[in-house]
Amino acid sequence: MSDFNSIELATSVDLTYNVNSEKTPVYHLVYASQLYGTVFAIYGRFEGTETTVGGKKAFAVEKISLALLNYKGIINIGFSNDVPTWSSNDKMLSFSVQGTSTVVDQVVPISGSLVVEKGTPSQVTFNRLLLPLPGFQSFLGSRSASSPNPGHQIKSVPPVSALFDSEFNDRDGIDFYNRDLKPGMDGYRHTGSFLVAQPRCVQSNLRLIYY
Repeated sequence: MSDFNSIELATSVDLTYNVNSEKTPVYHLVYASQLYGTVFAIYGRFEGTETTVGGKKAFAVEKISLALLNYKGIINIGFSNDVPTWSSNDKMLSFSVQGTSTVVDQVVPISGSLVVEKGTPSQVTFNRLLLPLPGFQSFLGSRSASSPNPGHQIKSVPPVSALFDSEFNDRDGIDFYNRDLKPGMDGYRHTGSFLVAQPRCVQSNLRLIYY
């Protein structure tokens, strides 16, 4: 069995599809996961213009169009209303998703801060944040300010809704509990710098290539 802690996992993105008019615009796989029992994937189209860096050809990404597709499961996953953000220093695109959301398209401006030189791959990290189901957001406030407070019984009843938030909470009859929050979930507390990209469902590595 492979030791995923000692190898690098990455998806390659061919930026030349954007400059060849004879090719159909391509959405590359940039992220995949499973939440609430639903398997979903996010695809990205990297749009920009050709440029030069030090006399060498390059491609400047100006925006990334995201499209989310649900594959299996009874609860649709979609983007939240929060606007995705791009960090040019970390080369990280952060986005948030939410169960029952019907938003499946997002556009992220890059403003030319991501330039890939010809023949030199550039690594980008996609970082996912999961928000609670509508109606369950307020229960994040019942957690301790210094820890996720796993297993803590909530002294109130769950909201009246068609769905129960099984990612953030547990229940046993009339008892209602917090679940242990994990990285990539709204309300998770962490120390130090944010997670570096690793083989887990919170983040994904992309290697942008321009030939």
